[in-house]
Amino acid sequence: MTGSADVIGQPLFAVVLEDMEHQTLQADSRSPALELLAQVSALDLPIKDIGLPGGMNGH
Repeated sequence: MTGSADVIGQPLFAVVLEDMEHQTLQADSRSPALELLAQVSALDLPIKDIGLPGGMNGH
């Protein structure tokens, strides 16, 4: 992540991980999250939100 990136509205943990040169994948609702998961073969550290819009939660 560069100093010029727009981080307004981005979760703080994603900003911190990207500042540490980690790659993050983010989705703001159920369908995009499932599409992202279908495209990756493995995740090192999945972090989920307990209350996602679209009827899905982290439980």
